Amino acid sequence: MLSNFLKIALRNLRSNKPFSLINILGLTIGTASCLYIFLYVQEHKGYDTHHRDADNLYRIVSDLYLPNEQEDMHMATCSPPIPIGMKTDFPEVEAAARLCSPPGVEQNLIRVGDRVLYEKKGYYVDSRLPTEDFRLRTAD
Repeated sequence: MLSNFLKIALRNLRSNKPFSLINILGLTIGTASCLYIFLYVQEHKGYDTHHRDADNLYRIVSDLYLPNEQEDMHMATCSPPIPIGMKTDFPEVEAAARLCSPPGVEQNLIRVGDRVLYEKKGYYVDSRLPTEDFRLRTAD
């Protein structure tokens, strides 16, 4: 039974070559596009889900456009005063942390207790933000 279906399918594919090619090519492109979209959405939906209260986590990213550089820089960092200002100006922000990856540095020197080690693609994180108000002050 299955062999008859395969024979009929192959005969139809051979007799209508252009039509079969268009159908198979369209099906392949559509399936690949759907899989790519699914993987893209799954990656972005699953980011930071290992944290407790993951729905309440937000991340500020910076885009740096330099006229001399060929590529724009997309970084998961922000300038140091931004988390302080967010925590000061928005009462909804319960906690904030600063994250820094120095540009052009391939290895970061990290000290944990007595151990000192180099970490590739590491970040420096500071969750102890100053508690005093760091609003901009104008000189009189």
